[in-house]
Amino acid sequence: MSLDPPLVLWSIGRHSRRFEAFANSAHYAIHVLAEDQIDLCWRFSKSGTDFADLDLSWSEHGVPLLPRALARFECSVADRFPAGDHMILVGRVLELQTQEGLPLLFGGGKSRAQEAS
Repeated sequence: MSLDPPLVLWSIGRHSRRFEAFANSAHYAIHVLAEDQIDLCWRFSKSGTDFADLDLSWSEHGVPLLPRALARFECSVADRFPAGDHMILVGRVLELQTQEGLPLLFGGGKSRAQEAS
């Protein structure tokens, strides 16, 4: 959203199992998953909160950090805006970590890897 200051924007549906956690949090992390992390994607899309048995680390603000993500934006909430059945969250990027690899792309109900097979 902005480079100076570094800001990211995303929205969460009010129907999401994670809505209350994000709507009331002061900090969160955005993860860009690797192409081979489709199982992790499905795990969170189904349960919404299933951190069991993951090799997590934690930010200094108590935010769970997923392993092996291609990119991770650790953020503090800069602003929140109601947007119909979603809430827009603007995060100030506090930390950014990246690594090489192919991202998990998802659209039309399928991942890029699923479309190739």
